[in-house]
Amino acid sequence: MITLISRQRCLELYSRLPVSNDLKEEYFFPKILRSYILTSDSKEDIEKLCFDVVDWVQRMGFESLIFLGETEMPWLSQKNDAKQAKEAVQFFKAQKIDVRYNGGFIVDNRALPEFITHLFWLTRLNASFPMVYFTDKNQGLIGNLCKYGNLHIFTLSEAIDNFILTVVGESHFKLAEGMQC
Repeated sequence: MITLISRQRCLELYSRLPVSNDLKEEYFFPKILRSYILTSDSKEDIEKLCFDVVDWVQRMGFESLIFLGETEMPWLSQKNDAKQAKEAVQFFKAQKIDVRYNGGFIVDNRALPEFITHLFWLTRLNASFPMVYFTDKNQGLIGNLCKYGNLHIFTLSEAIDNFILTVVGESHFKLAEGMQC
């Protein structure tokens, strides 16, 4: 299930999500413990990558993730003629958002593969698409899926930081060498 949540409400409930406002030259990024880049051999196969992400999320013990764009730019503000971008736009329109929607999404694990697929294509095919971060309901980490198919993870709690390396070892992900994409 995918639930829409207004930008304001999302930031009230999940105040550790990064946000920026270029006009006011304001930027917030929470204090982190560590950062990791998780990569998968599946990143060239987007469908498999999405299932690897869901497997990782489940191993982390999360039932859902909360997604929010870093800026106030609406999710559907860009035009792109690529087939995957058009499909992504149709997917997000089917979630009952319009071209002004800049709020967040609470996405449970069942809906995560499809959501991640379309988010990935918007990220990869739209150069000025805002960074979209996710967090868990307890805000133990924040992360984002980059255009290269890597998960960038920033731990915010000791418990998650201690657990994440165990989970990575059990999942289809591995730590990127040199901590670079």
